Amino acid sequence: MGRNLSTLPMPGQTNAGPLRQAQLWLAAPACGIVAGRDGGSRKARRALERNASRALLAETGAPQMPQRSLSHSGGCAAIAIAPAGCRAGVDIETATPRDVRSIARFAFSPDEARELRALALPAAIARFYVMWTLKEAFAKALGMPLLAALRECAFTFRDSCWAGRIPTAEPWRATVFKPRPLLTLAAVVVGPCDTPRDDWACWEWPVLAEPSWLCLTAFVADNRRDQPQAADRPAAESRIKTI
Repeated sequence: MGRNLSTLPMPGQTNAGPLRQAQLWLAAPACGIVAGRDGGSRKARRALERNASRALLAETGAPQMPQRSLSHSGGCAAIAIAPAGCRAGVDIETATPRDVRSIARFAFSPDEARELRALALPAAIARFYVMWTLKEAFAKALGMPLLAALRECAFTFRDSCWAGRIPTAEPWRATVFKPRPLLTLAAVVVGPCDTPRDDWACWEWPVLAEPSWLCLTAFVADNRRDQPQAADRPAAESRIKTI
């Protein structure tokens, strides 16, 4: 099914050593993103997602979980590959008609649900997808049940800043992209890494290209620098200006 993507000369990776920089791949169908409840049959969407997922797994030479993570939505698929010794998590969501305030009231923290209720609906929907994709990506990277991650991985937006609190004492980083108007894509890496933690090697397939995706926000939490031991601090917090 085309060229082997794992042989591409990506930043931070050489044939002489293990992967050193996180990779993020998006496979979007040539027919476009299937969105909304009336945007194509469920069977057609699932077929597109299966084909895209299999292609990415086969052609990126992705390692086993938890170093890699896979997600699909709206006929598209995404795969995140963490550097050696780290764990990856990814979630991709297509915007569809949802009562995001009701979902947040059930699944999110009280502060998060309260923030969403205070927003006008378009802003609430956009905020919901940022938080949901982050939470689901962290659930995969940390091996948590989704419902636990929805409630324990907390993200708030105040004074033009995002703040994130994650139930781990390990270093982590997370980025949320908007690769298409209807897609939100969050990717996270958990674990120590020797390379800078604020960038991803991003690629699209099958038209092989380095994309120019809109970055909605990014978080970095490195707990190794002048921090208490893991046993003394069960969660890490990151605070960063929105992009």
